[in-house]
Amino acid sequence: MPAASPAPGHAPGPGSGPVPVTNAQRRASADRLRAACADGRLTFGELSERTNRAWVARTTTELERAEADLRAGHPEGAQARRAPQAPTTRMVTLLGDGRRFGRWWLARRTVIVNGLGNWALDLRGALLDERILADATVDLCFVSLVGDLTISVPDGVGVDVSGLVALGDRHVDLAVVPTRPGMPRLRLRLAGLIGDLRITSGSLLGRPGQEHGRGGAGAAGQPTGLVSSARGWSRRG
Repeated sequence: MPAASPAPGHAPGPGSGPVPVTNAQRRASADRLRAACADGRLTFGELSERTNRAWVARTTTELERAEADLRAGHPEGAQARRAPQAPTTRMVTLLGDGRRFGRWWLARRTVIVNGLGNWALDLRGALLDERILADATVDLCFVSLVGDLTISVPDGVGVDVSGLVALGDRHVDLAVVPTRPGMPRLRLRLAGLIGDLRITSGSLLGRPGQEHGRGGAGAAGQPTGLVSSARGWSRRG
């Protein structure tokens, strides 16, 4: 009688070779990762990294590593959850810089109204509202009189930029990697008078000149380029 074949997705007996995975198994793993992100157990950056590991996995062992500490539950998972946010968050600064770094909750739609100052957003540490994961989209609107906008995004996240800034440069410098299936896409709309835009993938941030490029915010969040000049004019006036 021939030996019974192992069930799909289960490792054969000791001494057997690695078990290959199917696209259906990769897709199911990516769905579980998104569910963990909706619970607050994964940041945007962690979701992107693990989703990539799931889709490039060739064996069940490699696939399991993408979810290694999630299957048994995360001790901080219940604390990380929160009541659903309003679909839109508004942030206003009249004079001064704005920063969002580390772990912070990102709404489905964010509107930033800026008078005079720079804004820096690091989306890699953001905790995503479940609407973002359902729609696979993050909408960000930046309305500014004078100020630069610097955004860091996880690798493999697509970016669309629309709108107008009357005087300023745009630098969209993304890692040359495929867009990861199911990852939210950033849609940025601009409306401003003076200011530069810089959007960079996380893996490129350490590149020489990246953090101190012309017109962007310096490493310490100090204003540079056009904004510095505008502040000088206001002081002299």
